Amino acid sequence: MDKSTSKRVNGTFLLVMLGFAAISFLDGCKKDEPVQSVAWYETHTSERSAMVKKCDDDPGELMLTPNCVNASQAAVNIEADKRGWPQPVTGKK
Repeated sequence: MDKSTSKRVNGTFLLVMLGFAAISFLDGCKKDEPVQSVAWYETHTSERSAMVKKCDDDPGELMLTPNCVNASQAAVNIEADKRGWPQPVTGKK
């Protein structure tokens, strides 16, 4: 395969992957579920546990949705706090 063909194949692959990512993102946006913050999940134990379980039950479909990410991060933060580990830097003040 020459260089120009390789560049076209790589470019096509990149476009296809970006397309899949966009479709996945937009698919997650059409859910009517409100997005809760990490801080919200940290203070709402039962909701956090339920969301983490829901995400664990269907990771292929849900794991990268905002609520799964936020609930999982809240669970990690709480476990780190219990163990006395430093909290991750979020960039927020």
